[in-house]
Amino acid sequence: MNRQNYSTNATPGGAACLDTLIAKGLLSSNGKGKYLVREDRVNLRLAVKGYFDLLDTTGDIWHAHGWVIDLNTKKPCSCAIVVQEGELMEEAVYGAHERPDVNVHLGLAPGTCSGFKISFRPRCASGEVKVFALLPSGDLVPLAGPAKYLPEVSRAATETVKMTDDEWAVKFSQPLHLFPASSPFHGIHSVDPDFDPAQCAGVTDQFLQEAAVYHRKYTEHTRWRYLLSQAFLRSRVSPKQSLSVLDVGSGSGNTVIPLLDLLPRSSIVATDISPQLLTILRQQASAVDQQRLLLVAMDVGHGPFAQDSFDLAVGAAILHHIIDPSETIGACYKALSRGGSAIFFEPFEAGYVVLRILYEQLIANRQDLRLPDDVVDVLVRIIRDVEVRTGSDKSGSIYQSIDDKWLFTRAYFEQQRLRFGFSQVEIYPLDPGNTQFSSQIRTHLRLCLDDGEEKLSQEAVDFIRTFEQKFSCELGSELLLEACVIFTK
Repeated sequence: MNRQNYSTNATPGGAACLDTLIAKGLLSSNGKGKYLVREDRVNLRLAVKGYFDLLDTTGDIWHAHGWVIDLNTKKPCSCAIVVQEGELMEEAVYGAHERPDVNVHLGLAPGTCSGFKISFRPRCASGEVKVFALLPSGDLVPLAGPAKYLPEVSRAATETVKMTDDEWAVKFSQPLHLFPASSPFHGIHSVDPDFDPAQCAGVTDQFLQEAAVYHRKYTEHTRWRYLLSQAFLRSRVSPKQSLSVLDVGSGSGNTVIPLLDLLPRSSIVATDISPQLLTILRQQASAVDQQRLLLVAMDVGHGPFAQDSFDLAVGAAILHHIIDPSETIGACYKALSRGGSAIFFEPFEAGYVVLRILYEQLIANRQDLRLPDDVVDVLVRIIRDVEVRTGSDKSGSIYQSIDDKWLFTRAYFEQQRLRFGFSQVEIYPLDPGNTQFSSQIRTHLRLCLDDGEEKLSQEAVDFIRTFEQKFSCELGSELLLEACVIFTK
């Protein structure tokens, strides 16, 4: 790599950054003018906190945004580098700036340049991308983020957390009942000794008899750990806190497993209507974690929680499955202590209506875009799904038999804030505004056709990118597709 191709407006300069990496033995030349990162020498144990929130791959020049702080010194990184398939990227430009949300959360001085932005030319159109931070000490550390590369997590603190039956009991206003030893659900509690999930309105076999299939299809701990980390930044939740957490609609553990990692000093009550899914969750939790994890088969909307018994509530993609989500939001308000947060991740109507328009255009141009019939079938099904889920009237009989019932609006959640008395509600998109549509079509094809995204021709990929580029990143962020909703009591 030519050092002149790597520049930075941070201190030290780009060339100095490379010199430091070379001197520390963190880079090695491949003999062809390129540098390879020695990942075997990357430090995974430093007290470093950081993520890259955005990886925009829509143009010839890619962009990564994020933040990083050394928790020991409270200093940001000296530089950040991007690596694709082990090779340092050419023409990388690094810029440091202040991230007020990070500074407030970590108690940093105003003006601290905790954020960074990197622009770089990719080596190829695909291949895993990783972002690393170079600290003033000369250590190179990996940053978690969209590229699915996560540092190791210390679990030592979990050994000090052990809940007693009495401590669990005070979180409920009526007794809990343990499924009998003869039951396949032994080890799971309920609030009703005769609990039968099949009698709950709108609950389909996907969550009951087909729980194992649902678990294999939808489990994605890496992404949920990343999304929870970002939400914790905004709600000022720290891993050092000893919190009482209510997880709503836990399923087989998409958020519970990450919560056990992210909040090692906290106790968690995991709830779901499906004891089948909770059984799968229980099998994944270690013996140590089970000492601070209570599994309860119940409908949270009708749950007998004690007043002010939890510090944090989390619900990942749960509200849109419920005929009346306000019941669940209200139950969380009652259960939360003053100042506590309820964090939900949900789909929004504005973005899905735009996605529907994109899918209709793809279908109209299916011949030119060389779309296979099975891909077209998926797009047609999603269009119909969007049509059914728009609007707030869920009184029709169809909602008793379908899993996904809602697409939300900002106004809906503002109404819930006022109705229950939350002090505020914050809503922000999960994916970058001008790349969220291509991300969602990949998700739909993956879920419906396994590796279905590989069936998109280059013409179709270019068509989708052209569509997305009609929106600025700012406007795209207003057209919420999948978003995080944070209520504060």
